[in-house]
Amino acid sequence: MFTNGVYRVFPDEVRRTFFVQEVLTQVFARLQQPGVEPAQLVHQLQRMVVDRDVMAWSDRPDVEAALDRLDMSGSLPRPDGSTARVSLLNTDASKLDYYLRASISLTGAGPRRALEVTLRNTAPAVVPAYVGNHDPRTDLPATTHDVVLQVHLPPDATVDQVLRDGSPTGVANGTESGWHVVRLSVRLPRGTSTTVRLDLSGAAGLTEVLAPVMTSPVPVTLR
Repeated sequence: MFTNGVYRVFPDEVRRTFFVQEVLTQVFARLQQPGVEPAQLVHQLQRMVVDRDVMAWSDRPDVEAALDRLDMSGSLPRPDGSTARVSLLNTDASKLDYYLRASISLTGAGPRRALEVTLRNTAPAVVPAYVGNHDPRTDLPATTHDVVLQVHLPPDATVDQVLRDGSPTGVANGTESGWHVVRLSVRLPRGTSTTVRLDLSGAAGLTEVLAPVMTSPVPVTLR
């Protein structure tokens, strides 16, 4: 009830915010009562950090550096030459990520590899108002999802071509923290899917793809 249910029970934002604040106040008050086991709390927090369910940021450089050492900052590590990273950015201010499904495959041998990412929008025909597409720049159905697909590649990997559903498509190329980054805007109406394929060369060392954190597990196939 405290996650998606709170929107149904308290559609008014002011009342919903007050309720959430009250719940959190009670939770932290309970955590300070006698009998709470600190080691168990640390263990649970550690699991949430490993699963990337908890991340933090501070505008104080010393605090941010400490968070980075604890792997809590979510910062992008330097490339190691063997790993690619796939991520998704929600650009429509919706909660349609809940219905987004993805799969990833890396195929090929030697310096040539093909990295494929398939995305599917499984949203139902009707979604609550707080879930749907809220991008004021568009007049799209509430169940149409807009995302940016990002692929971080080792710096020595060259993108020979990018295909979307078998047809060449344009992408934005750049660099970030030593990575070669490819970005592509993807619009997914409800019930549709799309496959983006990157044909790579100079990627002999690429052996692993890290999937984005999503509500459903993302299968990664290496062949």
